[in-house]
Amino acid sequence: MWKKTTKASMTLLSTALLLICLLTGCGGNQAPLPDAETLANRLLTEQAFTDELVQLAPEVALALYQIDASDVAASAVYTGTGATAEEVAVFEAVDAEAAGRIRAAAEARVADQKQSFENYIPTEIPKLQQAVVASRDTIVVLCVPAESDETARSICDEYGLQ
Repeated sequence: MWKKTTKASMTLLSTALLLICLLTGCGGNQAPLPDAETLANRLLTEQAFTDELVQLAPEVALALYQIDASDVAASAVYTGTGATAEEVAVFEAVDAEAAGRIRAAAEARVADQKQSFENYIPTEIPKLQQAVVASRDTIVVLCVPAESDETARSICDEYGLQ
C-alpha cells in the first residue's frame, strides 16, 4: 500500500513539475527589455545603414512623430541626412495605452515617409516597405534599415517585440 501511494505521489509530483516547466516556457525566452538608448544603440551597431544617422533632440523627435510628450518616458531617435529613409527610433512609453498611441505614430511615420519619398527618391521605397515597427509592454521600435531587415527583426524577436 505504501508503495502504491508513493508511486502515485511521485507521478503526480512529476506531472505537476512538467506542467510548471511547460507553462513557464510558453512565455518565450525573451530577454528583459533594455532602455530606449541601449536598444537604439544595438540596432545602430548591428544593423547595416548606408546613411550617417544622427540623434535627434527629444523635443524634435516628438514633433517629427507627432507624439505627445506626456506619453513618453524616454526616447532615442536617429535619422539620416534626408537623402535616405533610414532611421532608428525607440520609445519608452509611460504605460501600455501610451505605447499603443506611439506605435500608431510610428506606423504613420512610415506611411508619411513612403508618400514623401515616392516622388522625391523612389529608390528608398523598398527600405520603407521592409521597415520594422514592433512593440512590447511600453517599448516601441521603428527601424528602417539600408537593406535586409533580418537583423532588426532578430533583435526585436530576442526581446519579444512584435
